Amino acid sequence: MTEPLSTFNINFIREIFLLGEDQYVSMLKKVLKTFNFLVPRSGRDYSSTREETHFLVAAVDFRAPAQVQAYVRLFSELSSALAHKIAFVIDPDTVTREQMLLFSEIGVRFTAFGLRRTDDLKDYIKRVCVEAQQVGSLDREAIELEQARKKPDVYALRRIADRLKNIPVQTEEVHRMIAVAAVAGGDLKRAEIHLKKLLHVNPQNLWAANTLGRMYIKSGRVGEGVEVLERLSKYHELNGERLLAVGDAYVKAGMAREAEAKYVAGQALAEGVDPRFKEGMAKVKLVDKDYAGALSLMHGKKFSSEVISFLNMRAIMCIRSERFDEGMDYYKYAYQNADGEKDVRAKLKFNMGLAYVRTQDFARAQDCFFESAQLGFQRSQGPLNYVKAKIRQLEKVKADEAAGVAPAAAIEGGEKLDELEWETLY
Repeated sequence: MTEPLSTFNINFIREIFLLGEDQYVSMLKKVLKTFNFLVPRSGRDYSSTREETHFLVAAVDFRAPAQVQAYVRLFSELSSALAHKIAFVIDPDTVTREQMLLFSEIGVRFTAFGLRRTDDLKDYIKRVCVEAQQVGSLDREAIELEQARKKPDVYALRRIADRLKNIPVQTEEVHRMIAVAAVAGGDLKRAEIHLKKLLHVNPQNLWAANTLGRMYIKSGRVGEGVEVLERLSKYHELNGERLLAVGDAYVKAGMAREAEAKYVAGQALAEGVDPRFKEGMAKVKLVDKDYAGALSLMHGKKFSSEVISFLNMRAIMCIRSERFDEGMDYYKYAYQNADGEKDVRAKLKFNMGLAYVRTQDFARAQDCFFESAQLGFQRSQGPLNYVKAKIRQLEKVKADEAAGVAPAAAIEGGEKLDELEWETLY
């Protein structure tokens, strides 16, 4: 007997991308072949630049941890409001609470598992498409949100968030879309408010908690970010992306042992195939002042851009904490490994110049700003002009004192150098 809606034409087409081993992709194509409102695509063809709502189905086999973590990374990085993420669990037949929480954390909207997995998948996709066609959905807002996010158009993102805020029923999805719009538009205060509202509606929405924790860390609120992300560990420890985020937060704060524990756990989940955890361990070695050990983890090669960026951040934190020598050591390692990267070397020299100004070492600051300007970094020119004038003034003061003449007025503008933003990398 033919299923009543199996050949129902919903009058619009959705793309569905299938990820997994070839045999599972072939199976899913057969399962969905009667749905003439779907266009099956290989997951290899997937691009995050799509302009319409689409499905992304990952065939997940928990017997292959590294493969699971590859999907976790993809789904975690996929913030598009147009991507409808689905997990099709090959093994086990019964999904554990930890596994379901993992899917929640990475934004999976539906999980199909067990003996009825294929029927459940079909029923879910059919229901979503029929409801979107017959009773409407947030598709229009999702499409506009994604278009504004790609440009990026801050004003459009703000208008979309305002419109969503005026929807009478503030569901989890509405709060999620407002938070996505706010983060993309740089309105972190609004993002924080709606992520917290989402967590009030559903305290176990781990996507919201994970996003909030990462946002805190990126905005410099490392302690709050770690607190939120560590709280998720009470639920489960299956998300390597979260372990990486917490490890990075700890290592930036100089808490080497705590960072090391997170990197080791994440590396085990990824079965050693994700190089980011090895880079994390190299960062731990650098915090421990073991430069040779850090290089050995990179097999004697130069540090990656991620590690150089970390060294720059650690140097800034040390100098702000008046640990000047430690900060300059980090800069030395970073600069040595930035050969051939003109823009990076220029920014490092600019930051080193700011550091020397803080210690009143204007001669070295001048050298750094000069080299940075020579490498094409325009921000260096103003500080360079100031330190040149300052050096001339100090030389004149010294000469006037020797001649018994009253010293000239101080050069204005030096205090503003302390207010300049340090350059971050990558």
